[in-house]
Amino acid sequence: MDGEIQVLELMADEKIRYLFDHLCTVVRFRVSWALERLSSKLHFLRMLLIQEETVEKFSKDGGDILTLSLYQMDLDRTLFLLRSYLRTLPKRLKTMHFTYKSYRVGNRIC
Repeated sequence: MDGEIQVLELMADEKIRYLFDHLCTVVRFRVSWALERLSSKLHFLRMLLIQEETVEKFSKDGGDILTLSLYQMDLDRTLFLLRSYLRTLPKRLKTMHFTYKSYRVGNRIC
């Protein structure tokens, strides 16, 4: 009887540890995404630089589906940010060049 109780307690401890690990992962992603929205720089998670190879390896190893989906979501988000940055870069450079030229012309007049 005591052996069964110890096994059940061990199983409960493992489930709690498993849920806590995933909760920590979700919280790390949420903090990273919130910081990124408030900043002009990209904030990457320090725990793991997520790459496509990492996601593929994790899926082949039969890893946890929740963690795999979080990694894939972060990878997609990062690719979206990079694409949008590269798409708007020429417009930013053109605006910066125009502002610089108008500033120089304004200094000549004064």
